[in-house]
Amino acid sequence: MNRNKNKSKNKETNLRILLDTDPEVKAAFERLSEQGQKEMLAISDKKRVPNLLSDTIFKAIFDPDVKDSLLSDFISCILGRKVKVLHSLKNEGQRHSSYSKGIVLDIVVQFEDGSICKQ
Repeated sequence: MNRNKNKSKNKETNLRILLDTDPEVKAAFERLSEQGQKEMLAISDKKRVPNLLSDTIFKAIFDPDVKDSLLSDFISCILGRKVKVLHSLKNEGQRHSSYSKGIVLDIVVQFEDGSICKQ
């Protein structure tokens, strides 16, 4: 039983270890809001399950500035056609309506035929 507790404790610190050893992970983590950082640590420590509907979590996972192929693959699956994310336009804090959360990730993608779309 003690062995399982030690195993669990090692898994709980994975994000914390990466924050100390991987500059890309640390930079992405530091771009998160304070609430976002708390959420990510809680998920890493297995105290919460990630909610992909959360803007903070979605952007942390699919941030095209960190790993552009993840978002490209995700959008390609949804649209049913191959796309490549060219770049993102971060518009955090800009509200599009009184109902919006104020967090927006506009992206520019290119389809296989060369056409470009901004959304």
